[in-house]
Amino acid sequence: MATLVCKCGRTTNTTVCNHMKVKPGEECTECYGAWNGQKWVKGCSYDKADPFIKQFVDKIMKGGD
Repeated sequence: MATLVCKCGRTTNTTVCNHMKVKPGEECTECYGAWNGQKWVKGCSYDKADPFIKQFVDKIMKGGD
């Protein structure tokens, strides 16, 4: 998983952002999950994400695989 920075300024990765729309090293424009330096939190576009993505983000925020 590649680490990216979202336009909101948060650190995220390719599994929880719209990385398909950007090139490696560029900012993504929407993150559904973000790393705050200590744990995973909801990203800037979490509320707009489809239910499958929300379910995945909820799982990683709880520390699931």
